[in-house]
Amino acid sequence: QNIKHIQLTVDVIPGTDKSVTSLSDITARVEAELLLKQNEERMRSITESAKDAIIQIDHNGRVIFWNPAAESIFGYSEKEMLGENLHELIAPEEYHQIHKEKFAHFIKTGQGSALGKTIELKGKRKNGEIFPVELSLSPTEINSQWGATGILRDITQRKQYEEQVLKLLEDQKNILDNDPSFIIYKDLDNNILRITNTVALMTGLPKEKIEGRHSSEVYPELAGDYYSDDKKVIETGKPVRGIVEELKSVDGKSYWLLTDKIPVFEQDKVSGIIVFSTDITDLKNFQYELEEKNKQLQQEKRKAEESDHLKSAFLATMSHELRTPLNHIIGFSDILPDMTDDPQIIKFSNLIHKGGIDLLNMIEDIFDLAMIEKTEVKVRASEIKIRDIYADVKKELQDSLYDSEKRDHITLEFSIDPSITDVNIVTDKPKIIQVMTNLVKNAVKYTFRGTIGLEMSMDSDKNLNISIRDTGIGVAAELHEKIFEFFRQGDDSHTRVHGGIGLGLAISQKIAHAMNGEILLESEVGKGSLFSFVFPVNILGEKNESSAATISSGGGFSLEGKKILLAEDDFTSMELIKIVLEPHGGEIFCAENGKLALEYVEKGLKPDVILMDLKMPEMDWFTATREIRKILPKVPVIALTAYALVKDEAKAKDAGCDVVVTKPIRIDHFVDTLKKY
Repeated sequence: QNIKHIQLTVDVIPGTDKSVTSLSDITARVEAELLLKQNEERMRSITESAKDAIIQIDHNGRVIFWNPAAESIFGYSEKEMLGENLHELIAPEEYHQIHKEKFAHFIKTGQGSALGKTIELKGKRKNGEIFPVELSLSPTEINSQWGATGILRDITQRKQYEEQVLKLLEDQKNILDNDPSFIIYKDLDNNILRITNTVALMTGLPKEKIEGRHSSEVYPELAGDYYSDDKKVIETGKPVRGIVEELKSVDGKSYWLLTDKIPVFEQDKVSGIIVFSTDITDLKNFQYELEEKNKQLQQEKRKAEESDHLKSAFLATMSHELRTPLNHIIGFSDILPDMTDDPQIIKFSNLIHKGGIDLLNMIEDIFDLAMIEKTEVKVRASEIKIRDIYADVKKELQDSLYDSEKRDHITLEFSIDPSITDVNIVTDKPKIIQVMTNLVKNAVKYTFRGTIGLEMSMDSDKNLNISIRDTGIGVAAELHEKIFEFFRQGDDSHTRVHGGIGLGLAISQKIAHAMNGEILLESEVGKGSLFSFVFPVNILGEKNESSAATISSGGGFSLEGKKILLAEDDFTSMELIKIVLEPHGGEIFCAENGKLALEYVEKGLKPDVILMDLKMPEMDWFTATREIRKILPKVPVIALTAYALVKDEAKAKDAGCDVVVTKPIRIDHFVDTLKKY
């Protein structure tokens, strides 16, 4: 039957009773997952039933796989061994150093003298008993680092057999006739003199058609390969061990054998060879399947990495395409009230501006969610003064209230413990600002009159506490946990008054947990809320040097005598920036791409500051900035970007940009930034 697996997705259109339903065919993925599960079950069955120890270690030499046979042979349970250093527990102490040195070489190069061979070693059981083991070792690439898979066999019994055979050659016929092992006794001319019953069974020939005949008559295709190892034994008088060779029966069935060849002496001269072989067909098949599985996993890893790359590129493109028109809407609606006395136009402009800000906040939440779903939250700590964090959060609260229509009905209160203002800490400031921005926006959204307060303190356990207190609508007790879930809001009904898609608090809590902290909530309906971001910090102490002066967007601001080079391919964004800057004087030189911007500088223009968009045709911003820096190494470069992803901002700064301004441009922030240069 042709069965299809379908994924049904239903998305409710906000503000309506309608929804969009989409169907995706996930048959291939389901079938691939089923096949992978079946392969894993088969692998588990093989490893659990194998009589030899199968052990896998990572690049630190620590055990990551330990089958039941390993427990039986060495006496350690899987629970005891996982995560432990293999060499320290199952190798005699006198071999620890040499194992350590050889393993270090293998980890660096992926090569080693024991790879692809079978060697004999001394092993140590849990009870301290030293015993001989046979090791077949192969490299395994785990997460782009070298590990190893070893198949170990307790050869105590086989060694005893070998010693007995060497000591009791006069009884060889009886031993060979009765021993269940694969044993062959040959003379120097490669004639087979005696075999065990196992040899006859595996070759598919009766003993009388093997004994007394030349090897080439019994297995004509393989006799030459077998004899090359025999010659080494005859010429050196020393055993050759750990030979992995194939044996084919008369009916075409293949076996894999692990073989030792021991010389037989008469009057101090080699007179023959005894061949001891072990059937390792199952282990060989397992090794092959393991290699195939590793190849499959590597292929799946590459596909996943490619998918992540495509998703990142899509997010970057969507961020740019959405933010560019928002830059027009928010920017022009911000400056329009200053260009007219018509109260209705001012009112409509403010409404457009507020709608643009609301849409921007929603887009940022969606992109934050997409990035968090794609990768784990990574904390990047750096040194920062506590008062700088306080100043940024304070400004965010002031700006958020200013952008709302409630600014005349809400009073802001600010409080910080004076003993911590000059303390330097190591933490991730951008993550803190992201969390507090969400808390600030929530407070402004759900408070209609009264007060909103910012409080900052540190407890005796060196936990920094940044709190936002408001006199808003409050949160019911039964919703205190739910509002931190993705897509949850205090009011999910169709009649709810407040906008948003229920991502901000969930994203903030995830970031808080990544910083080993938490967002705490105290609230009652109708009495307001207290959201506290509490997280541990590493204190470096106090520094008394004066901090950089902060510049308010208010007051006089003149560009008289200044030259500004603006590189921007979007005409509307270019016009917006010109309208903002022209009233302050100065001379603005506009370039529609990076190539034209470079030509201005090459022709002798020496701007006081360069405004560089991060997506342009002809010549990209990276090349343009790099070439301009060769001519004017000290000119300030302010990057303008609609991508707004952390990696894009980092790339801009690495390329030589002094600061990054994210679109949509907030006029007051933009002017503040220009004042610094």
